[in-house]
Amino acid sequence: MSVTKDVKRIKVAELRAGMQTAEPVVTTRGRVLFESGVTLTERHLHTLKAWGIPDVAVHGSEEDFHTVPDQRPRSEIEHALLYLFQRTDLDDPVVQTLFRLACARRQEQDETHVESAPVLSTSG
Repeated sequence: MSVTKDVKRIKVAELRAGMQTAEPVVTTRGRVLFESGVTLTERHLHTLKAWGIPDVAVHGSEEDFHTVPDQRPRSEIEHALLYLFQRTDLDDPVVQTLFRLACARRQEQDETHVESAPVLSTSG
């Protein structure tokens, strides 16, 4: 029994790694970023956001389109760390683990910094 793949335009914020492009992804100036048939990775998703691409046509079964995506936007911490990880292979499971650990550590550092910040007194 074969599963038919439908094509649907999905907002970039709702895309997930593993989805496959159904047509070329082109910038407003006509530059082809990705050809049809590319399986999206986290790096691809970052590139789409950086280029301001609003949506992408992807292949999927009806079940794929009804899956509720993670609605949380990428945090500032993840954006900062993506810059530091830009020359790595974010598809590599080891690098993904390091990235998640770096995000968690940075989050802990930020929380600790806020909790330990001195309280300034306005009295003379």
